[in-house]
Amino acid sequence: VKRDDELLDRLFPTRLMDSQEAAEFVRIPHNSLYQFSRQIPHRKIGKRLLFFERDLVNWVKKGE
Repeated sequence: VKRDDELLDRLFPTRLMDSQEAAEFVRIPHNSLYQFSRQIPHRKIGKRLLFFERDLVNWVKKGE
């Protein structure tokens, strides 16, 4: 598991994305991202949802 995390760190350095960028990154509609946002780790600043690229990759890998 640790080796996988190290590989992910190299492939996907920490990058913060807004919800539109995150939706495009995981190739789902923007509205769907909001529906899934309870399952995906994110940060909320004001009304904006922000996602780390690595969290999105992990979410996709889990197949949720």
